[in-house]
Amino acid sequence: MIDTLNACRQAWWIEILTAQPKCTYYFGPFAGVWEAEVASKGFVEDLEGEFAQGIKVLYHRGNNHD
Repeated sequence: MIDTLNACRQAWWIEILTAQPKCTYYFGPFAGVWEAEVASKGFVEDLEGEFAQGIKVLYHRGNNHD
């Protein structure tokens, strides 16, 4: 099902930006924004554990990361 959503550009993606180090991370696809929101908490915790600073989380529907 997630492959179909992704192919139709209906799946959700997480984009996480960090200021220090300056990086952009993409995670997904997810069937709904609620799944992405839940999953992002773990990704943010991991980045905080690595002392990343200036963490910003964005959610995108479709393949906006291409």
